[in-house]
Amino acid sequence: MNFGSSDSPAFGSVKKRSSNDYTGTSMNSSMHSSLTGSHASLSSSGSKTPRRTVVTRYPCKAGHESELSFEANQMIYNVRLSREPGWLEGELDGRVGLIPANYVEFIDS
Repeated sequence: MNFGSSDSPAFGSVKKRSSNDYTGTSMNSSMHSSLTGSHASLSSSGSKTPRRTVVTRYPCKAGHESELSFEANQMIYNVRLSREPGWLEGELDGRVGLIPANYVEFIDS
């Protein structure tokens, strides 16, 4: 294990996004499996998109306008997979944005 690698964030840290991170197909299988089997809603395109609820485990300050800032123990709703590897998208206080997947825990099934 190489804990000094810039490819994987340290526990409790946020992986910085770059333009190369936007692949649309890469996603951690554990995140994908935690979202599958959940209640699905129809998106505007008519496809089923799983949406879940998470609770934040750590505080996080957004590093970009597309990201959400939050404190520990906040609920984020309508969480779904993001096209950004290692990130999810959810809604907090009426704002939709990206959240680091390693900062949250799914609470519904």
